Amino acid sequence: MTQAEHHAFNALPVGVFALDKQYTVRVWNLRMTEWTGLEAGALVGTDIRLWFSHWRANDFRDALQAIWQTKELVNLDSLPSAIPSYVHGSKQRIQTTTARLYTAADGESVVLFTLQDITPQVQEIEHIKTSMVEIKESWRNDEEIRILNEELEKRVEERTEELARLNTALTKEITVRKQVEEAFRHSEHLLSLIFENAAVGLALLHQNGRYIRLNQTFCRIFEFSVEELLGKHFAYLYHEDDRIAATERWEQIIYGESGVLSGDRHFKLRSGREVDIYFTTVRFITTDGETRVITTGTDITEIKRAEEEMRLSLVREQELNKLKANFVTAVSHEFRTPLTVIFSSSEILQAQPNLAKEKRDKMYFQIERSVKRMTELLDEVVFVERSMRERTVAFPRPTNIFKLVSDVIAETEIFDREQHFVNVQYIGFDGEPSLANPTLMLSIDAGLLRPVITHLLTNALKFSPTESPIRITVERTQKDLRITVKDKGIGIPEPEQPYIYDLFFRASNVGLTQGTGMGLTIVKRCVDAHGGVVMCDSHLTAGTVFRVQIPLV
Repeated sequence: MTQAEHHAFNALPVGVFALDKQYTVRVWNLRMTEWTGLEAGALVGTDIRLWFSHWRANDFRDALQAIWQTKELVNLDSLPSAIPSYVHGSKQRIQTTTARLYTAADGESVVLFTLQDITPQVQEIEHIKTSMVEIKESWRNDEEIRILNEELEKRVEERTEELARLNTALTKEITVRKQVEEAFRHSEHLLSLIFENAAVGLALLHQNGRYIRLNQTFCRIFEFSVEELLGKHFAYLYHEDDRIAATERWEQIIYGESGVLSGDRHFKLRSGREVDIYFTTVRFITTDGETRVITTGTDITEIKRAEEEMRLSLVREQELNKLKANFVTAVSHEFRTPLTVIFSSSEILQAQPNLAKEKRDKMYFQIERSVKRMTELLDEVVFVERSMRERTVAFPRPTNIFKLVSDVIAETEIFDREQHFVNVQYIGFDGEPSLANPTLMLSIDAGLLRPVITHLLTNALKFSPTESPIRITVERTQKDLRITVKDKGIGIPEPEQPYIYDLFFRASNVGLTQGTGMGLTIVKRCVDAHGGVVMCDSHLTAGTVFRVQIPLV
């Protein structure tokens, strides 16, 4: 192998070493030296078990024996780190290890190990996990926290003891320069095998940005053959909208002080599949004084997907906690009033058995109204909770719209005590509105349309002055059913109108008027289930108009 390839081998961002059947180190590249602090001159030609005691364990012995039986790529993620690595003092890196059996130029079989640093991805996932754990831990009691702290201290002690043993092993150093030089003379074929068969994508580029050499893994990631990419400019892989930014990063590598750049990039391949690739790119100078660049590419699509799923899970957990707090506040306040009415009315009835019939009827009516209000609250809570867990679906059936609207008005007028005038107008129907009129039979989900009309009419009654008119229009067109509820009430402040369908939202001008902030949320979700729309037109002190359009099946 040429001196340029030797330089490329040492510039690899992945750790590479090779062992023969006697556990003798045949190759040890510069990245392994940076991670472990052990020079290749000290290790090559020696038994690796002298330096890393955990290689004497049965699981490493069994794993190595299994590799000698196959030429397939073997993933060693299930074992502890094959080579403990440290950079920047005591900070340990996290790596994935793969191994494969090869035949060297002298005919001897060796096992080639490739170590990939995945610390940034693991740290990001661990950060998200930690955030989720912190939310859940806030609900645990002091005893659980104490137990967790004891377990953590025990793990820290065990890890400290392990690090002490590893540091003792790393202090040993044997100089065998002559054997190292001999081993390197026979490693040229092995270096070529490393490049071609590495588990990560590898590409060697000229200073002008064109590919000089690529391995099969790199080409397979981007769904190209080696012949298709060889000699091409690296920008060929990027979408035209991303090429300017990619060129700027290239100039940073070539002319920048560090000459090293890493990060993840998103690609849409020619098959239409979208992938996320993590690149580590390193600039180096050959013995001839020429600038070359080597880059590694690792497909982290699944890792990114896992990160996004965890992020969304964290957001959902935070939203759920917020909703729980708002729910307890709103519902407990709404339950207090009917419970108080029921309690006080029952006390009066018990204390005064000879109470006049008119007053007794009034007490019974108050109890009945309070029970009905509590039942409605429970129904609203159940509906909202179910709609948060699963999509609400409408099941249209033939329904007499005249009967549905009349029933809702009758129910609300009982509790309104005829303090307002409710006027209903039917448009687009043949004949007079009645139960017998067939044109009033529409295919709708009455169970979902009833709460829509109920909440819009109830809001109009609650927020309108006494004896003011409430106008309801029911119109049938060729395509849809349109319901309009218009009042002369207090109106909704214009800046707050975009939020009226948010769960537990109440306008700032409602004052002491009771409500949970769930009504319009239920209206919106019921209308959405029909595939319809709901619109609001409101002006302060001038009233509000709600328009609902539901397509007819």
